[in-house]
Amino acid sequence: MKQLMTLLGSVVLVVVSGCTSEQMKRATYDALHDRQCIKEVGYPNCDPNRPSYDQYKKEKEQATTPSSESTP
Repeated sequence: MKQLMTLLGSVVLVVVSGCTSEQMKRATYDALHDRQCIKEVGYPNCDPNRPSYDQYKKEKEQATTPSSESTP
């Protein structure tokens, strides 16, 4: 419950600070990763090898963009 309140507090703080949509997505990505780490191992940032938000976004865009090889 404490982690959930921390997560909600972080999200509210980001929203109130007037950040852009991109900053909100980045903060959410990091917060969800930290929440998963806390749940699994008990502390945040448990996987230093996880993709950065920019790398995640790039991979996601590549996965959703149709490749030119599939066109006849």
